[in-house]
Amino acid sequence: MLTAWHDSVNNQIGIAMNAGTPDTTAHSGGVNDGNRSFFIGARNSDLTYDGAIDEFGFWKRVLTSQERTDLYNSGNGFAYPFVSGGTLHTIPR
Repeated sequence: MLTAWHDSVNNQIGIAMNAGTPDTTAHSGGVNDGNRSFFIGARNSDLTYDGAIDEFGFWKRVLTSQERTDLYNSGNGFAYPFVSGGTLHTIPR
């Protein structure tokens, strides 16, 4: 599981693999606020990724460390709406 984020409040970008310790760096340049399409597995509808993408989630806020851990679920993951064993796990979008 790969989680990446931009934290505009703390001027950081971060990335974490499998809910592990994140790597972060200072970033105050903002993000792209354009009107172009958003692609998963391709860039501008070309240069496509030749593989499988299992699950994808998008939040308009930074997830907490606990939320990343919950989503990873010890490698078992949660599919939206994050149901496991009959229990609904909610992570606000």
